[in-house]
Amino acid sequence: MTLLHLEYATEAREGGKIPYSYRTFCENYGKYAKKYLQVDHKLQVDNITKGSLVVMVTVFGG
Repeated sequence: MTLLHLEYATEAREGGKIPYSYRTFCENYGKYAKKYLQVDHKLQVDNITKGSLVVMVTVFGG
């Protein structure tokens, strides 16, 4: 999320605009994602003897 905000802020400044703060950016992005993105969470246990857990998150645009 930090990298996404950095890219957004850089582009905004280059366009002569004042970018949102990180907190405001995250709040606005959260509202956008909740409204327009469908997230499919899949959990897969990998090598159960070692107890490692792999989390795969796939984001589908709507």
